[in-house]
Amino acid sequence: MGIAFAQIDSWLIAIAFDVLMIAGWLAGWWIGRRSRIREDKARAFRAHEANLALLALLIAFTFSMSYAKREQTRATVVSDSNAIGEFYTCAGLIKEPVRAGLRSAIRQYTELHIGMSGHWRDKADLEQMLSQIQQLQEKMVDFVAEAVDGGTLIAVPLTNTLNEVISMSSSRIAAIENRLHPAVVIVLFMAGLFTMMLVGREQGFEGKIEFVGSLGSMLLITLIVYLILAMNQPSRGLLAVSQEPLQRLLSAMGK
Repeated sequence: MGIAFAQIDSWLIAIAFDVLMIAGWLAGWWIGRRSRIREDKARAFRAHEANLALLALLIAFTFSMSYAKREQTRATVVSDSNAIGEFYTCAGLIKEPVRAGLRSAIRQYTELHIGMSGHWRDKADLEQMLSQIQQLQEKMVDFVAEAVDGGTLIAVPLTNTLNEVISMSSSRIAAIENRLHPAVVIVLFMAGLFTMMLVGREQGFEGKIEFVGSLGSMLLITLIVYLILAMNQPSRGLLAVSQEPLQRLLSAMGK
């Protein structure tokens, strides 16, 4: 569910959030205008202040979560590139014909790992890509086993680097699946809606509507929410995690 949600364009969700807040603000203002009672006015103002503080806290918490997940993804890309590069270097020290076959498999493996950045449409598409990666891993294991059986002098480093490549692949998959849960975004939407309703209600009690201040605040909140959602989609968009380490590695491998 988290992966499917992460495939929705962040700007679409941010716009929906903004529209929801505007609707809540206008609804609150209408309610406030229809029930201008002084005792309720004081209570509404206190509730509006408290909910603004709660919304700010929720946004800060969600922003921190999304940023941490994006940094985790960026770190796994670098580590993945380093592991594959070391394995490719070791593969160049074994004898032919195993060397050519193993290096070719490593190049294909690197191309697939670049594709893990998010060139997939849904969960089924991702599963198909992961299946191809697993098949290549099994192919590389067979090449390494053949090299070891052939008496290669670098059996230990070759095996260790292969294990590191497979381990880092698991870490990248975990980073892909570790996305902001939709329930967190739903709570954020509900908090934004309810808070803006209270803001509108307080303005309705006052008998005025502050377009500039209210719309400006909602726009700022929407931009922050957009950044949160964009960081939750590190494979594309404004804050996409660069695949340059893997792309440079692939270029260095040649054809």
